[in-house]
Amino acid sequence: MNLSQTERRILETVAKRQLVTKNELKDHLKIDGSAIETTASNLISKKLIAAVNPVGSTCYAITQQGTRKLEEMND
Repeated sequence: MNLSQTERRILETVAKRQLVTKNELKDHLKIDGSAIETTASNLISKKLIAAVNPVGSTCYAITQQGTRKLEEMND
């Protein structure tokens, strides 16, 4: 499974921060909110990240499969 550059950037950011909101991704990566939602949905469907709602707003967390994918890409 290949990732786009945007998918990889989001996956790396989520991995580094452990838990990140859509707004934090938007501010950090300087990407449009709708592009983040679309890309995050793609990553969720690939089971590389998960959406969680700990405090009412959607946050993203990396999955074990996402961690393995990052390690594989960095080898």
